Amino acid sequence: MKSKSFFFLVLIVQMLTFIPTSEASFLRFWRGFPKGELSLQQFNSALNDIFLPATAALAKTTANLISYQPLLLPEYLLETEKLPVELALVEYASEAEYRSYRETEEGQAYSNLHWNYFEKSTSKSTVPTAFAGVLESEKAYLLGGNIHWTSGPTFFYLLPNNQTVLKEFASLSKAGFKGVVLVAPSYVLVYAKSFLSPTLARFLLWETTLRRGTTIGYGSGVQYPL
Repeated sequence: MKSKSFFFLVLIVQMLTFIPTSEASFLRFWRGFPKGELSLQQFNSALNDIFLPATAALAKTTANLISYQPLLLPEYLLETEKLPVELALVEYASEAEYRSYRETEEGQAYSNLHWNYFEKSTSKSTVPTAFAGVLESEKAYLLGGNIHWTSGPTFFYLLPNNQTVLKEFASLSKAGFKGVVLVAPSYVLVYAKSFLSPTLARFLLWETTLRRGTTIGYGSGVQYPL
């Protein structure tokens, strides 16, 4: 009996050993500035008519896009601050699939499509990394581990970059806050599944809630269906 029990125990361990584990998804936090020759209206129309559908179509390619959340900041903020106009949290199934697709002719064509509408010298993507205790400028951080971005609404927050804000986000990382925080020299951008703490809410410059939709306007964003 002991030998049979030992055999089954070994078999179970082997089965568990070979259970495939899913690779963490690959996030890119995009900050886009429109080309100088485009008016805000022309830029908005081009995004809705061409660029957003082209990005969503990556879900049907080997890039394996699994979630896409673009938004436009409100116009009144753009008049006073040097803020990006369009933002997007873009999620692929894996970095390997994304990199491989970028090397294809189709992938290069999509990459070049950006520069029909965005200023190449200032627009860029930042890859969030796991938060390790310090929030540094021009970096993005994933707080709360892997997040199911397609489950329920997503909240977007714009805050100033100051020591109180940064320290509070560092504290929230230990309290279950789930989101991606991008730190720029003068502002902090946040896509989250959690509400802000009362301390952060005091500094809030603007917020919006993203739900399923296919059209964005100034001061709104969507969870683009794929």
